[in-house]
Amino acid sequence: MKKQIYLVILTVITVLCIIVGSAYHLFGWMGNSFGNIFGSLDHSRVTYSEDLDNLKEIRLECSVMDVTIKTGGSFHLSYDCVAYLVPEIRVTDGALILEQPAVPHFGGFNNRCSMTLTVPSQTVLSNSAITVDVGDIRLTDTAFDQKSTITLDVGDIRIKNCTFADAELGNDVGDIRLEDSSLRTSKISANIGDVKLTDCTFGFLDVSNDIGDISVDSGEDLSGYPMEFSCDAGSVTVNGRNHKRHFSQDGSLPDSGIELENNVGDITVKYQ
Repeated sequence: MKKQIYLVILTVITVLCIIVGSAYHLFGWMGNSFGNIFGSLDHSRVTYSEDLDNLKEIRLECSVMDVTIKTGGSFHLSYDCVAYLVPEIRVTDGALILEQPAVPHFGGFNNRCSMTLTVPSQTVLSNSAITVDVGDIRLTDTAFDQKSTITLDVGDIRIKNCTFADAELGNDVGDIRLEDSSLRTSKISANIGDVKLTDCTFGFLDVSNDIGDISVDSGEDLSGYPMEFSCDAGSVTVNGRNHKRHFSQDGSLPDSGIELENNVGDITVKYQ
């Protein structure tokens, strides 16, 4: 009983902290605009499109931006953005560096921006990092070697048919979903939202979640993987069998392992 009370208190505190942090990022997007009243901010829309030279890595730092990366015929960048949030763009030694200004307080409700980066098929990007305060991140048919970091404060992360050598994914408020992707080594963390992996392959998989469900649905045989699953408030289900709040097994496969940890929410794992 004491543990349940403690978990309820911890959950309430966690939710309040995340709401305060999220409101900080969202206030400029959703609030009324002092900039509009005094005419200090330019809310006109700006569109931009250009072909890029060969890229080896990407580094994006965005405040309010929907980010889409997909394959295309060539390296190409386009965006649609409000004028006072137009990003600075440069390519240095094969690295695309995009930096968007921070959203001012009371920046207005019409500051949503979006960008799309296309890369040729068979391209492999190295040492890439994507950071977004508010927006969705969509990655499709893209390969990353070495270290890749994707962090988001408010929004959803969607990854489909991508390959990662070493991935670190983090989200404060929103879902993280991966489909048909390969992750050799990965660390995934969420505060509020669901984490779902469907038809993915992986070596080491480490997922932690504060509030939300964790789901792994694999068409591979995972019976040889070392596993450690635990829930504080929720249940662990493996191939249809309920194990209450904890499941573990020793594995025979080298260079592999799955660790799933949840504070408030369920863990569900299915495999062949």
